[in-house]
Amino acid sequence: EVKDNVKVWNLKLPPAVRLKTIDYEKGYWINMNRSANLTVYGIYPSNCSINLNSGWNLISYLGKNEQNLTDALSSISGKYIEVKDNVKVWNLKLPPAVRLKTMKPYKGYWINMNQSAVLNYPDNICN
Repeated sequence: EVKDNVKVWNLKLPPAVRLKTIDYEKGYWINMNRSANLTVYGIYPSNCSINLNSGWNLISYLGKNEQNLTDALSSISGKYIEVKDNVKVWNLKLPPAVRLKTMKPYKGYWINMNQSAVLNYPDNICN
């Protein structure tokens, strides 16, 4: 099963409602019944901008290298409340020692926005 924040791909669902495409702007959760490697083919995006809505957004980190979270999200500084991966959380209410600190390639992140904005990853991340 593959999910983004709107649709699901699952063979048990009717074809008309299944997730049909993968978009570089979105993050995806993949529920596997056993460990395996996933190889994704395509062209690396030349545009490193992602439109974000107010509320929760599931996005992909487009960087080719691990990056400090606040640096990677500098274009939306002050517009997000919380960032989560599948293990850790970044939130100013949490002690710095336990906060999510970096964003890693090939991972998805939930970002809770207090307003709509465009995330523009810094040039040094995407090029």
